[in-house]
Amino acid sequence: MTTPRFYMVWSPQGRAPTVRHRTYHDAKTEARRLAAFIKPMDDYALVSVKDNVVVVFTAKGQSLRAMDRAEFQQSKDAVLQILGDMLSVTPAELLKNAGAAA
Repeated sequence: MTTPRFYMVWSPQGRAPTVRHRTYHDAKTEARRLAAFIKPMDDYALVSVKDNVVVVFTAKGQSLRAMDRAEFQQSKDAVLQILGDMLSVTPAELLKNAGAAA
């Protein structure tokens, strides 16, 4: 006995799909509906739909609850490097002048 073919909306972030769709078209339609439902929940989320795959990228908070000290420092260093590159200054110069304009 073989199981009938079915299609699911799949998330690479690991959330398990819960509905088996009988057709590929139904799964694609559900993926678009799901993306439209998710997008208004987070103004900063990037929601992408390709066929029956929905990918959602959300920002991570910078609070101590969201990351430990080492992870925060790594994030801070990366942001300062990007800003420094944009402004043609070093991260050390940014830190040295922090608060000077306030």
